[in-house]
Amino acid sequence: MAGYTPDDLLLNDDELYKSAVDYLPKLSKGLMAIAELMHSGNDADGAYFFINATEGLRWLDGFLRNITSSDYKQTEELGGYLSSLLDAWENGDYVMIGDLLEYELVPFVEQVNTRILS
Repeated sequence: MAGYTPDDLLLNDDELYKSAVDYLPKLSKGLMAIAELMHSGNDADGAYFFINATEGLRWLDGFLRNITSSDYKQTEELGGYLSSLLDAWENGDYVMIGDLLEYELVPFVEQVNTRILS
């Protein structure tokens, strides 16, 4: 698995690449904190922060769609996680949201971050 570089971006946007290098570790840490809130039964705070985190997940989706070397599978994988999160949200299943964040999305974000840094 090759790493991503600014040249892989459709717009060859160094600023977007630098934003990803800066933002992805924060997104990963934030998603893990939300998962911990959900698992500890602090659903109100977890839900509040989860709603705010959706903007970061949208940003990640846009970033992946802007990478020329990104395979379709990776964008599709993120879409599957987001669909599962939506189902859990609609069902009020905060434990499932926590599980999806901790065991699926955080590792996914960390994998993308690793590809950027390699």
